Amino acid sequence: MVAFRYASVYLGLIGVFDTVAGRQWVELAWSPDSLTWHRLQAGVPFIPNSRQEGAYDWGCIFADRPIVRGDEVRIYYSACNGRFLDWRDAFLCLATMGKDRWAGYRAEPGKAGTVLTSPLACPGSRLAITADAKGGSVAKEIPRSGKRFVFNVFFAPATTRGWFCAMTFSM
Repeated sequence: MVAFRYASVYLGLIGVFDTVAGRQWVELAWSPDSLTWHRLQAGVPFIPNSRQEGAYDWGCIFADRPIVRGDEVRIYYSACNGRFLDWRDAFLCLATMGKDRWAGYRAEPGKAGTVLTSPLACPGSRLAITADAKGGSVAKEIPRSGKRFVFNVFFAPATTRGWFCAMTFSM
């Protein structure tokens, strides 16, 4: 596993080896302290293999530590076109994504989505999220002891891939 600090947690890119199929893919994990790890979606590749046998990334994928450049995250990885224990060709590959887009939630088409978190510590009076609400909106509600926070919301394009939402609040 390639482990690295990102924001206030540790992220890990786990190489998962299927002993029956002889193939390897990469899954995403996180840790609050680098000792206890949690897989985000066990069995669901973060960097998937090709479905086409013999394709450059069909057999194995080995990820390296990500590089953040501006609003983009780059993950260089090696991929192989054959099974793990067989003779195979290797390729240098690149996966990219927007900054702070490691995991997310998506509503079903035509339905509203809701995200309910456990209590979050917010040491100041500002909470920020990155959301892609094209064709929709982001609403917020934070109940506390029967009271509701009052929000002032500011939306601005953060990147070409999403919106940055800065929320200031008072009790």
